[in-house]
Amino acid sequence: MKKLFSFLIFSLTISLPVNAFHEGKLSCLYTRWCRNNVERIKNINDVKREFPNYNYDNIADEFNQLINNLKRFRVKVFLADKKYFPEKTIGIYNVKNNNIYLNKKYMHNEVQLIRTSRHEAWHVAQDCKTGIRSGSLGIILNQKYISEAVDYERGAIIASRNKGMAEAALESCYTNDNIHIIRYLED
Repeated sequence: MKKLFSFLIFSLTISLPVNAFHEGKLSCLYTRWCRNNVERIKNINDVKREFPNYNYDNIADEFNQLINNLKRFRVKVFLADKKYFPEKTIGIYNVKNNNIYLNKKYMHNEVQLIRTSRHEAWHVAQDCKTGIRSGSLGIILNQKYISEAVDYERGAIIASRNKGMAEAALESCYTNDNIHIIRYLED
């Protein structure tokens, strides 16, 4: 029994700091206490200033349109230093303060930037359907809105790869009907 108890204590000692470390990184963004090397993005020019040696011309119009649609929901988008993200985390939508954080480590790549922006914008649309600022996500899939957040990532992954899908979902939320997303899904 002593060995089992000692093993449990040892296991908790090893695993707790790792989990706390990742949670600490995210909580810093969630509470907006992270200010060092976190910049707000108002359009593609802000990204270009951060990465002057890269070309974003192919995605500029779509990116700016996404940012403008997000502004309608009072959602702000930020570029944040990689130190604030758990390893391999590319972007985060925080349902508590309705901000999107993009990991600077990956945003020099225009494909990664637009896919991550679409993905996180889809989460905003999901949040909108459950009442933005409610702190919970619904799911938009299969041409209807489902309130249970059973698999909210699936729709975001699909939207990340389909130009216009996140925009259609945001427009449907903004107009409080699903005609825009249904029209998109029928195409």
